[in-house]
This record gives sequence, structure tokens and C-alpha cells, in this order.
Amino acid sequence: MKRKRGIALTGMMGAGKSIVGRLLARELSRPFLDMDEEIERREGATIADIFRERGEVSFRALESTLLRETCGSFDGVLATGGGVVLSSANRALLSRWGTVVYLKADATVLAGRLGGDGRSVRPLLAKGVSLDGILKEMLSRRDVFYSEAEWIIDTSALSPREVCGRIVESLSP
Repeated sequence: MKRKRGIALTGMMGAGKSIVGRLLARELSRPFLDMDEEIERREGATIADIFRERGEVSFRALESTLLRETCGSFDGVLATGGGVVLSSANRALLSRWGTVVYLKADATVLAGRLGGDGRSVRPLLAKGVSLDGILKEMLSRRDVFYSEAEWIIDTSALSPREVCGRIVESLSP
């Protein structure tokens, strides 16, 4: 079997993709890329500003473009945006490119991790209902896409280091 290029971490906001990705890249001596951070760097604007000024459709197009570019040349650890899996083309590309790991957590855990500040920096959480309710609704729509991953790790009761350790163990022959 041909070795895949990289490792893609998927999951909802608050699941630990960025922090686990950094730890994993360091542990494996591989480069790391956080898609949301890279989009902000390229666009010179926050994700919240992009959503507000250009809309979600425009943001998803930026995300898909970055993913295509990344999968063409990158061979490290990739922390995807939480919504990258909404596109079937993105899911297929990730699957061909690398080992896809779904960092799973239930909505209550995610809400606790995101806390009160989550609404101000995460545009899809800026609605008037409970944070837990918004996350449950998003998770109910997205879980089927996230679950297409090769590996699923429930991060609810694990530290980022423990999650990283499980991924490293899974990679071992």
C-alpha cells in the first residue's frame, strides 16, 4: 500500500485539532499547518471578519482552495477547519492525501472548552441560542462526514498529549 503524505485532523471547533496537531507534528518531526490560521494570514483578516464581510460561501471557497494547494505539496500534520468536511470533494481529497483522524467530542464538552469567548471569535456560534444547542445542531449535521475518517478518537476525557500519544501509537507498525 502506498504511504499517504500526511495526517489530517478533523472535528468540531474545540475538539483539539490545533493543539494536538502542533504536538503531533513536533513528536513526528513533521511540519504543521493550521488551515484557519493560514487563511487568516493570507487574507489579512480574521475568520469572523471574512464570514461577516464576505459570507460563509466565500470562506468555504477559500478553505477548499487552500486544501487543494496544501494536498498538492504538503506532507505534514494538517489541522483542518471544522467545516472543511462539508464538501464531498474536500473529504475525498483529504482521504487520498493522508490519514484522516476525527477528533470527536460531544457538544457539552465542546461548549465547555470554547467557553464564553467562543462566540466572539467563531462566527457560526454567534447566534442567540445556547452554545450547547448550537454545537449539538452542528454536530448532528457534520458527524456523518467526520465519521468517514480512518480513525476516530474521542477526545472528551483525554488531554491533548494523550490524544497525540494515541495517534502516534496508531501510526506504529
